[in-house]
Amino acid sequence: MTKRSSATKGLLFGISAYLIWGSFPIIITVATFANPFEVVVWRVVFGFAFAALLLTIIRGWSEVIELVRNPKKLKWLFVAAIFIFINWETYVIAVSSQNTIESSLGYFINPLITILFAVVLLGERLRPPQWAALGLGFVAVLILTFDYGRPPWFALILALSFAIYSLAKNKVGGKIGALQSFTIESALVMPIAIIQFAIVAASTPIMLLSGPMEFTVLVGFGILTAVPLILFGAAASRIPLSSIGFIQYLTPTLQFLTAYFILQEPMPAVRWIGFGLVWISLAILTADALRNGQRQKKVTRN
Repeated sequence: MTKRSSATKGLLFGISAYLIWGSFPIIITVATFANPFEVVVWRVVFGFAFAALLLTIIRGWSEVIELVRNPKKLKWLFVAAIFIFINWETYVIAVSSQNTIESSLGYFINPLITILFAVVLLGERLRPPQWAALGLGFVAVLILTFDYGRPPWFALILALSFAIYSLAKNKVGGKIGALQSFTIESALVMPIAIIQFAIVAASTPIMLLSGPMEFTVLVGFGILTAVPLILFGAAASRIPLSSIGFIQYLTPTLQFLTAYFILQEPMPAVRWIGFGLVWISLAILTADALRNGQRQKKVTRN
């Protein structure tokens, strides 16, 4: 396989992953017959079952066993598992309660949160355009707080939880397969999912076995949790991180368009202003990243 064909496949894998993630609001909306907490339980259970089946087929359990025997890496995988579980829970509740536009904001501001982490936790120095982007993002959150009558909690929790998840995965190291990592993460939060299932079952009817349509939707959503992560892992090994950074905006863009045009969630003028500032800040970050990348290439050539 040539380098170009490998990169093309990687780009297709990456776009496919983000397109599937972008379709989740429609799937969750179809699953509103079930309590959102039950939806998350089956997302964990069937996501793990599907990943375990794939690992068995490709004989990939040896890497999982090796990871489990490494306390340092397992510790960071546990942190990743907890925060991706919080992310899943928040996202399903947000979409189920007709706050999909706000949830898309969380993934738009995620790069800003990542930069903030770099300053606070890693002591990195930012370039002036990055500071400008952070400032605009902060103003946007203040405007949206005024518009919603509350801080945009769904967006902030989604952005923070995914940023911490990414940081934890970075601590684990980049040589761990996405499928193996997902399997362990799902297994680690399985006890929490079981406790959550017991609480849900004690208060509301369990919808999984209420009919073939309900069964198909809930099982299908669990499987679809694993598929884009596997596709993303295949993409990350074939294309540069910078390319992934650009296509990551596909997901929140699709979420926003789905919420606005299909789910018809309200978008008052003030909210447009807040989102507009976020989009401007992302444009500044993108332009700065491109400019810095070109500058580094010139230095390397010289």
